[in-house]
Amino acid sequence: MAGSSEPTPMIHGSTPEHLFGPVIGWRPVVWPLLSVLAALVFQTAGADWPTYRADYARSGATTEQPTLPLAPAWTFQSPHLPQPAWSGEAKADLYSKVFDLRHRQTFDKAFHVAIAGG
Repeated sequence: MAGSSEPTPMIHGSTPEHLFGPVIGWRPVVWPLLSVLAALVFQTAGADWPTYRADYARSGATTEQPTLPLAPAWTFQSPHLPQPAWSGEAKADLYSKVFDLRHRQTFDKAFHVAIAGG
């Protein structure tokens, strides 16, 4: 075999068609990638504000810069006035064994905005 002109046999599985399927061109790959890139670059939704005052630290701050002039994007008119989630004050903190608690503050005097997902 040392001087034969026979072609070297191909090892099964060494062709691109076997590994990746038929070669169909670059378009089916490029258009989805460009779509994802465009969605990331031209994203119009603002950052989430998922809880009262934006985050669990209640900072009320965001890194976004508002575009001026500001205008309302939506309004909400509730059919009911805000009211506390429960009536009266807590009588005791049984876990800490503190009894005769005094009413300190009502947190439900307004509706608070929470926005997620755009």
